[in-house]
Amino acid sequence: MPKSLSADIKNDIKSALLAGKDSMDVASRLGVTYATVNNYANKFFPNRQRGLGGRPMVVSAQTKRFIKIQVVQGQLKTAREVHDKLMELGYSISYKTAINILKSTDFFVAINVKKPLLTAKHMKRRLAWAKKYQNWTTDDWQRVVFSDKQKSTFGDLTDVSNTGQDQGTLLSLSISS
Repeated sequence: MPKSLSADIKNDIKSALLAGKDSMDVASRLGVTYATVNNYANKFFPNRQRGLGGRPMVVSAQTKRFIKIQVVQGQLKTAREVHDKLMELGYSISYKTAINILKSTDFFVAINVKKPLLTAKHMKRRLAWAKKYQNWTTDDWQRVVFSDKQKSTFGDLTDVSNTGQDQGTLLSLSISS
């Protein structure tokens, strides 16, 4: 069984923590371990606020709000522009830090996905397809198989082949029950 601390040391721990001293400083000053001070701190103050760990932020909260406003207004559109603006304001930070600042203000940086351009012909074909099937019910769509292969049956032979130009065509199935 571990030895218990004297009432004087317990009171010293309590008063030092109430005064806002750091647990590590209290432990070294009183000659006890850091864990002991933390255990008693949890016992004396179960709802105490703990400091956030990690390195302090380089950019102030005010600057973050300024950057957020500029992004919302559309004056800064890319992470590179945000980085350049922060450098202009006197912050010597990396591009990655600028991205982290954007993330901390609930903006997420992503590379745009490249998509093929739709020509007028593509748009007309898509519209025609949508209009052709706009009145289909859920039951109609359950009978459809989307495939780039076509299955043909000739007697006992079954041939599965690519349809070439007709890739991605609708194959309608007739299901008898």
